[in-house]
Amino acid sequence: TLVAEAVEGARKEPLNRGGFYRALLFKTYSETNERPVADTILNNVKLLVSGNSKQDWPWLELKAYNKARKKLQTLPTGYALMDFCPQGVPDTMLDTTEFTTNGITLESELNVNGAANNRTRIIAMESVPAGLW
Repeated sequence: TLVAEAVEGARKEPLNRGGFYRALLFKTYSETNERPVADTILNNVKLLVSGNSKQDWPWLELKAYNKARKKLQTLPTGYALMDFCPQGVPDTMLDTTEFTTNGITLESELNVNGAANNRTRIIAMESVPAGLW
């Protein structure tokens, strides 16, 4: 779990490398009570691999995609999922097993609006496919 302060503008946060990512869950919340406050803290979320954009989502579009993809009536305020395996097929997970040995970086880039007491928590949903453990 990575917590980023809601500082105005674009902010890059390094992510762990060396495994398989199923998804990244983003939660925006108030530092005072850890409750989601609004869907206005993040403007955009990106996943960068060695500085190049792998996924790039306006926040509200990512939420709308999550809602439509998962066939949900509503989506909780302050949450969105960047899904690397939308069909549930393990072959489509984000494979970072070679990243550390090859010097490849993995970062999230958050474009933030927000008060100083707002935060974004990034929860990595990692997986180890059978045969690798």
